[in-house]
Amino acid sequence: SFSILCPGGAAPDGSTKELSNACRLASSQATQWVIMACLAAMIWPAWHFFLAARNMKLPESAE
Repeated sequence: SFSILCPGGAAPDGSTKELSNACRLASSQATQWVIMACLAAMIWPAWHFFLAARNMKLPESAE
C-alpha cells in the first residue's frame, strides 16, 4: 500500500529509483485528483447561487 511503501509521501532513504519515481507519481496524481474534486465541489454551489440570484429582486429604495 502507498502508506507503507511511501511513508510521508516519499520513498524511504535507500529505496530504488523506480520506487522513488512511483511514490512521486502517485503523490502528484492524487494531488491533481483532489484539486479537480475541490473545483467540482466549488462549481456546484456557485451554479446554485447563480440560479437563485436570477429570481432575486432588488429592494425598493426607501425615499
